[in-house]
Amino acid sequence: MQKPLIILLLTIVSLNCVAKELSGHVVDSLRQPIPYASVFLQNNPQIGTITDDNGFFVLPDYVQDDHLVITSIGYEKFTLSTNKISGTKPIRIVLKEQPLMLNTVVVSAKGSKRQQRKLLKQLLADIYKQMQIDFPDNARNYRIVSDVSVYNEDKVVAFDEMVGNIVELPYLKNARKQDSLQIKADFTRYYINQNTADGLRNFDQDLLKRKEKRQLQKIDFEKSEPIHRMLWALDIKKLFGDIYKETGNWSISERDALSQLLTYTKTFTLPGIVSATMKLHLSVDAHNHVQRLSQSVTLWANIPFGYKLSDAQVAALNLVLINDGAGNFDKYRLKTANGKVERNVFFTQQDGQVVVSEKNWAANVHGADKNGQSIAFNQKASCQVLSVETKNVRPYSKKALATKAPRTQIELSGVR
Repeated sequence: MQKPLIILLLTIVSLNCVAKELSGHVVDSLRQPIPYASVFLQNNPQIGTITDDNGFFVLPDYVQDDHLVITSIGYEKFTLSTNKISGTKPIRIVLKEQPLMLNTVVVSAKGSKRQQRKLLKQLLADIYKQMQIDFPDNARNYRIVSDVSVYNEDKVVAFDEMVGNIVELPYLKNARKQDSLQIKADFTRYYINQNTADGLRNFDQDLLKRKEKRQLQKIDFEKSEPIHRMLWALDIKKLFGDIYKETGNWSISERDALSQLLTYTKTFTLPGIVSATMKLHLSVDAHNHVQRLSQSVTLWANIPFGYKLSDAQVAALNLVLINDGAGNFDKYRLKTANGKVERNVFFTQQDGQVVVSEKNWAANVHGADKNGQSIAFNQKASCQVLSVETKNVRPYSKKALATKAPRTQIELSGVR
């Protein structure tokens, strides 16, 4: 009787496993697939994956009383209770478009330009004043799931995901007079392309200059917190406070009757050599509470005689290109470069304060030498806020911050 009983138990277990598997197809409003979208469970973010080139995904396991979350840069976050998912058939999920940068529609106000400038100046001052109320100098503790991907064309070079907490400490300003941050990971997982990993292990340290060696020695490759700190680091009060008085660079826009969009533009140009433009879109409601900040920086450069990469830089470039050992550069002289970095921060109100609900980031940089040989570097990142504490928040101790979080290497199929 024991053998039939064991077989029966195994059958039941396997049936349960199949029943818990969730597959789906993520598309946009035109029913076009959305590749590389993040798919995970809100309360169990370690259970996650990424959509393939055709927008399909499979979660090997999911639990009830949780929420399926799907995010992708340029689309609104999608959330669905797992209690509403039934059966084993794949589900179709349509994401709504949400462009990285908002289109600016200038409002033609009545009155002279001088009067318009005066009204704009007052509005910017009122927004900054409201920020002092909405972002008090009190600590905030964010529970987050954050992921960063580096890729070249369609090949993922590296991926790092962290689940943990970020504590903002506005009363402990750093050297740049920005909010200080503490970041504490509970666990991390990562992927690195095998060719890149082999290249890093065999990297010739003698190619590095003494200063570069010292900097490299300071990096703890077993901790990923610094990577995610870069994604989070934005002090909106500091950023807005530095530029809101530059009235001539601002314009007023409007999306609907309940909110306004303000746009800041600043351009630096050296004809024929370099051109850089920074645009910032700030969405505020009727009471001047910040709803969203979108920022982009575009850069174009023409280097007259080209910039010759050092042997160490060429070796590092070949690692990022992950071209399977074919077509590695022996030398490279950068002649032209252009790139764009875009980021969004979404805000919501809680406990009489304005807090972050989501951040995302995308960077694309391209270069070419005098022979037209091109190189590319691409990065995208997203940070989802799971919960926020705004009361009685205490900083982490040095001992707690020094403790390394469990770190797991995953296969490419587990990257989201």
